[in-house]
Amino acid sequence: MPDGRVFVAAGSLNGLDQTNLANNNPTYEILNAEGVSSGVSVPMDILVKNQPYYMYPFVHLLKNGALFVFASKSSQIFDLNSGRVVAALPDLPGMFRTYPNTGGSVMLPLRATDD
Repeated sequence: MPDGRVFVAAGSLNGLDQTNLANNNPTYEILNAEGVSSGVSVPMDILVKNQPYYMYPFVHLLKNGALFVFASKSSQIFDLNSGRVVAALPDLPGMFRTYPNTGGSVMLPLRATDD
């Protein structure tokens, strides 16, 4: 995050078998700049909704400090400071776009001048 905190979302608690409900972790937590957890895991609706296809959601920091969160075929803009969804975006049509153990995502800089 711009202030040095770290946003940690979802993942697995005990292993990669998403059919084992004990592994599912549809929450987020915040680490301080030193990597120390607040000790509070907060449920995140987009992750609960998309079980088990959320284990490693795509999360991108937006210019305004909000987070773009994508899991399965659902996405939202999330304000970490308030803990609220700013915008729930329409689900993509068709089948899932991520899988339970999908690795990650990178958003490269986009500029109209580079088009």
